[in-house]
Amino acid sequence: IEREFEGQQYGAFKQAVADELTEYLRPVRARYDEIRGDEDAIARTLLDGAERAREIASVTLADVRDKMGVTTR
Repeated sequence: IEREFEGQQYGAFKQAVADELTEYLRPVRARYDEIRGDEDAIARTLLDGAERAREIASVTLADVRDKMGVTTR
């Protein structure tokens, strides 16, 4: 890399890094744009994830309470 940019200004290196990064992230950006376009799907995914998290957390919390000897009403 040093040889490639030898004798050039730092700006040339920064531009090359920016160009490579933009190209590397192109598929991520395309997928983001695809997903972002469906707000209803995003909302459903968030709700489904929250429900699964509650299910997992309730089992873990019950186990912790049991081991601590804490009773629930």
